[in-house]
Amino acid sequence: MNKVPITPEGKTLVEDELKNRKAIERPRIINSIAEARAHGDLSENAEYHAAKEEQSHNETKIMELEDTLSRAEVIDPSLLSGDEIKFSATVLIVDEETDVESEYKIVGEVEADSLLCLCDKEDNYILSNITNYLTVDDLGRCELVCSTLNKQ
Repeated sequence: MNKVPITPEGKTLVEDELKNRKAIERPRIINSIAEARAHGDLSENAEYHAAKEEQSHNETKIMELEDTLSRAEVIDPSLLSGDEIKFSATVLIVDEETDVESEYKIVGEVEADSLLCLCDKEDNYILSNITNYLTVDDLGRCELVCSTLNKQ
């Protein structure tokens, strides 16, 4: 079973989403199904089928979140040290042609998915595998070793 790297804050986000889906979304969807069922013939009831599809999607997401939490490896950024670009590091990337600066936080895939929904428009979060393309020179400057980087 593969461990899922996640910060304490990221784990809290996943736990909160799971709690919301179980305590709020699940009962709401059940009520929607009951209301649609009360309208009669289920074979031609679009509201019923839409509610059942939403229920399926919600239950699948609940299972995914529970799986993520069961495999979570919480990494506290305050315990990491060194000069290397590591998980939870914040890096500043400067486009040398335009001098435009972009700040990125290195997080795991699950956390990036959660953060993309919640971050400010000015914040950029990217997957941890981008560290494969980042190097630090002798002066401590970070360089991106690829021609383009698509913001997610």
